[in-house]
Parts: sequence; structure tokens; C-alpha cells
Amino acid sequence: MSFPSKTLLHRPSSRAPAPVIAGIVAGWLLINGFLFYRNGIVITGEPEKYIHQAHLLIQTGHLESPNFTFYSVIVLLLSACLKFHLSFALVIALQLSLNLTATLYFHNTVNALLQSRTAALIATALLVLNIPYQAFNTFLQTESLFQSLSLLFICYLTRQTGYSIRSLGIVLCALILLPLIRPAGFLFWPAAAIYLFAGLPGSLSKVWKITAATAVMLLTLYLINFAMKSGGELDIMLPFREEHIICGTPTLLAPASTTLANPATPIYSLFYYIGHNPGSFIRLAGLKTLSFWSIYRNYYSPSHNLYLILFFYPITGLAIISYPSWKRRRLLLPFFYLLTPVLMTWLTVVLSCDDWSNRFFLSISPLLLTLASPFFSRQPAAKKKARSEPGF
Repeated sequence: MSFPSKTLLHRPSSRAPAPVIAGIVAGWLLINGFLFYRNGIVITGEPEKYIHQAHLLIQTGHLESPNFTFYSVIVLLLSACLKFHLSFALVIALQLSLNLTATLYFHNTVNALLQSRTAALIATALLVLNIPYQAFNTFLQTESLFQSLSLLFICYLTRQTGYSIRSLGIVLCALILLPLIRPAGFLFWPAAAIYLFAGLPGSLSKVWKITAATAVMLLTLYLINFAMKSGGELDIMLPFREEHIICGTPTLLAPASTTLANPATPIYSLFYYIGHNPGSFIRLAGLKTLSFWSIYRNYYSPSHNLYLILFFYPITGLAIISYPSWKRRRLLLPFFYLLTPVLMTWLTVVLSCDDWSNRFFLSISPLLLTLASPFFSRQPAAKKKARSEPGF
């Protein structure tokens, strides 16, 4: 197992031809233009609670409850629009700009990793055609910002073969910002722990590397526990008391008579529940896993479900079997950067509940696309053997 010990060095890639970039932008404009024409600026449903918090922040100077701290970026943006009498279209413009930036950076990253313009173009085309993912760009809620910035963050990590003060600063800023958009931002911290473990100079002992990575992981647990104690909707035990498969949808008429600990320490309460109710936990974990990976929803139309199945099942399948391709290219470090948030998101669903509109799955769909992208590459065998990127 070997790790890079160079200073910051981005993985090289040949610049995509201008017609390719123009085609990506044109396709992106077509899809997002259509979605904006159909949906307009969506301010109903979940956006209503963020708009309410923005009004409350202006009127009182504080949020309704501490849990909204972990959604504060969108609340502050909406508050600024209300305070200065600006249109919410500015927030939509920001979301669209970040989404386009992430899309182009995604294309460049796949090209840089695989040295394959074909794979990069196909993966990016599929990202643009990911209609449920793109649809959030016109919603005044957290998903678009979170999806774009988390994709930029992971793409940035995968392109590093070393580290520097600049790269560490960028990573630190991302780790602070992402949880302030959605609490799910904490799920990207373990990827940073891998980056820290791999990027520390080779002259340092593995003990120091493991200590640094472990410190990041423990800090992650502490912050997740802190977030769970902030009140509001972040009640880690509610899905178990009422047996939620889909968040906010109890499957019991009355709370289950399960063994629970005092709720003072949410993480402890969770493990206490698992240890004292293993049968109930395993059953719920299986149902949540099925809900998460199947994507299918019985309240969607047949055509919608058919689209989800035909679009996401092949991508997920190719991502699952992609490991040998990444290993052959000596790109296991980027592979683990991509895989870690996927597994962490799945684990979070198992330990809480799944979203009714697949938002948790959609947030990792670009990572699954990247993991599956070697399938679209037609790199000659000789060229594959010639690569000398650091790996395990």
C-alpha cells in the first residue's frame, strides 16, 4: 500500500475541445430551461419553512430552533433577498450557476482520472439528463446548493495526488460550509479523513497518520451528536419509535414498545436501541435499504418509476462492479473518496429513514456515475499499463 507524499499536484488532463464544452452547456441549458419553464421558482412545500425562517430571522434576529443552523446558508440567502427587497430569482441564478460549474468540473474530473474524453462526455451527459437531480435547481431549498458543492468537493479531492496549505484550506472551508447547508454535509468528513491519512508526508509514521484520521472521525461523531441534540426535526430516535421507513411517515399507529435509553446523548441512545432491539433494527434496516436502493415509489406514476428504473439501475450496477477497473488503473484512492460518501449516505438512511422523493439517493447519484464511468472508457490496454498514478 503506498500513499503520495508530493506537494499539491492536480491530476493532468487534456482540455476538452470547445465544441464538447459548448455541447454540454447547450444540453444543460436545454434541460434546465425546460425545468424552469415548467416549474418556475418553486416556493411551496419544503421551501415554505425556509422562507418562514428567513422572515423570522429578519424580525427577531434568530432562528426558530437551533437545528435550523444546519440549514442556515439557504435561510441567510433568502433573508438577504427579503431584507434588501431583491427577487428570489437571484437565489435561483446562484443555484444554477453552481450547478453548471459543478457539471463542467465533473466532466473535467472524469477526463482527468480516466484520460478518456468518451467516458467523461457520456458520464456528463447522463448527469445532465438526470432530471430529478436537475429539477432541484428551481426549488428554494437546500438540495441544489448541497448537491453542487458536495460534488465540487469530492471532485476536488479525487484530483489531488498530494497536499498543501492551499488544498487543506479548501478542504477545511468545504467541511465547514457543507453542514451549514444540510446536516448531511457531515457525511463527507470521512472522505476528508482518508485524504488526510493519504496526504500526510510519507516520512511520518502510520501511527501519526492513523491518529490524524481518527481525530477527524471522532470529531465527525461529536458534531453529528451535537446536531442531533439541536431539536426540531433532527430527532434520531423518532424513526425507531414510530418505525419510519420514509421520513415523516410513521408505520405504527402508536409508538413501539422498544427499549430506549435516555435521549441526552443521541448517538449513545441509537447504539443502545440497536443493542437491545436487534431484531427490530435489522428488520427496519432491511426495509430502509430496499427503499433507498430500489428508488421505486408506489405513489409515483408508472412512467416516472420506469424512468427511475431504466436510468438508475444500470448506473448503480456498473458502480458496484467498477472496483477492478479502478484498481487496474491504480486509482484506488479516488475510488475510496467517491465510495465513502455513498456508503455513509446509505448508512445514515439505515440509522434514520429514507426520503419520500429520493433526495438522499439523488445526492450521491453523480458519485455513482463517476464510479461507473470506467465502463464508458475505451482506453487501450497498453495505455492503461503505462499509467503511474499513485494507488494502493
